[in-house]
Amino acid sequence: MKNLLLSLFIILTVLSKGQITFNKYYTNGFVTLYPTNVFEQNDSSLVFLNHVKDSATGRQDLNLFRLDKFGNKVQNKVHNLGVDYLMYFNGFKNIIKLSNSSYLTTTATYTGTTTTTLIFTKINAVTLDTIKTRFFCDNVNNYYVNNIIKISANKFYYIGGRGNNSYQSPVIFSLDSNLNIINSFTLSNIMNLTTTNAVLHPITKKLLMAGTITYGVNQVNVGFIEADTLGTVTNTMIIPYSNIQGISQLKYCPFDNTYIFCGNRRTSKVGNTSFIKLQLTKISAINLTVTWSKTYGQSSGNNLMSIYPNTDGSIVSCGVYADSAQFQSQWDAAGVLLKVSSNGDSLWMRRYNNYVNNLNPSSYSETLYGLERTKDGGYIASGGVLNQPKSKAWVIKTDSMGCVSAGCGSLINGTYTATTDVQEFSLANASFKVYPNPVISNLTVELNTPVLDNYELQLVNYLGEVILQTTLQQPKTELDVSYLPKGIYFVKLFKNGEQKVFKVVKA
Repeated sequence: MKNLLLSLFIILTVLSKGQITFNKYYTNGFVTLYPTNVFEQNDSSLVFLNHVKDSATGRQDLNLFRLDKFGNKVQNKVHNLGVDYLMYFNGFKNIIKLSNSSYLTTTATYTGTTTTTLIFTKINAVTLDTIKTRFFCDNVNNYYVNNIIKISANKFYYIGGRGNNSYQSPVIFSLDSNLNIINSFTLSNIMNLTTTNAVLHPITKKLLMAGTITYGVNQVNVGFIEADTLGTVTNTMIIPYSNIQGISQLKYCPFDNTYIFCGNRRTSKVGNTSFIKLQLTKISAINLTVTWSKTYGQSSGNNLMSIYPNTDGSIVSCGVYADSAQFQSQWDAAGVLLKVSSNGDSLWMRRYNNYVNNLNPSSYSETLYGLERTKDGGYIASGGVLNQPKSKAWVIKTDSMGCVSAGCGSLINGTYTATTDVQEFSLANASFKVYPNPVISNLTVELNTPVLDNYELQLVNYLGEVILQTTLQQPKTELDVSYLPKGIYFVKLFKNGEQKVFKVVKA
């Protein structure tokens, strides 16, 4: 018993070693310091991006700052690009690391015309100074690009929207690492999609663009357009307004070849006030169908802004949360971290705040916008707190359980059971094993069920192509996969319209 306790103590010590946590606000003299997004980290520091507003001129400028691993600010740079800089770094991937020496970022602004101008900026990764800035405006359309995707070593796609007051279309700008515009193209858009998110599938190299579709007053659907890197549309999907209110961020999940997106869902409306819940939805990357969609917590002014898919299939998301009683009487919004399993079941959800100066809580609106996994196994979440007279940037660094202090802080009670809005695939009264994984030659599918009728099996590759299909006739079935190329495959089991999917690696 003594040896067991000693072993547990050693394991816990190793697991907790190096998980530094903090919860801090940051100011730099500007009247407004807008929400912060983390975009790079190494063993000793973290780099954040936001924008600030000059109280005298009203101009908004680019702001970058670096923290050490304890949350102390060690570097800060503010850049005026010569225009009214209207950028909101709120969880969208509009900045990426180009190399050890530079970053790429993008925004849009008005420059004295009736249309918007795109701004592409290259930044020195060491000094945080700007290296080069390029502008683009055609004086006809409004442009906004919220996403940068690396296509090759010297080719980057800047993806967003182009349009006017009556029609929107996804647009893709292709630039090299020196900000030279190679070309641009607009996708065929039958849905009038306001494109806010884009992601590249790592295997198929297809782009998935997502955003909202507005139909009249308060009728907002979520739409998806899949295309190849030449802009040819290969698939589309619409999730009706009755299911989803809004989408904040879209990510690819390699664990089960799916996409996950976060946002909110309206549950009711009182006067002009909408009550909304936190929302996560997972869709298949093979055919763009909804796998599950769930809401969490109480109805209030709640929203999830950013997501991080873990390698074990679990998902962590950050945003803003207030309970309904507070929302009706005063706005006391706190940051939130939510962790769910691969099937969307809530594992834990925590609220965070950092009130200062004894101000009334109703003066605050604290939101976490950006989220990344830290190198020590925890999470870094960043955002902002809006209050008078000045706003502040906000960064929290948690351990793997979302804790920023001993005792794990404020766990939200009564929110562990999620509401399922799209039925999960359960295959009741049956359980399955698929092994070995990885597999070299023979793959075994074992069923623990008294009845074997109507069980269909498919082996599908990463492109969605069916390699083999059969009806299971016995509790244990061996499949010869020795002839298949190395890579990731999916074993799909069907019964009475339901299905279950297993990811298998062919070694």
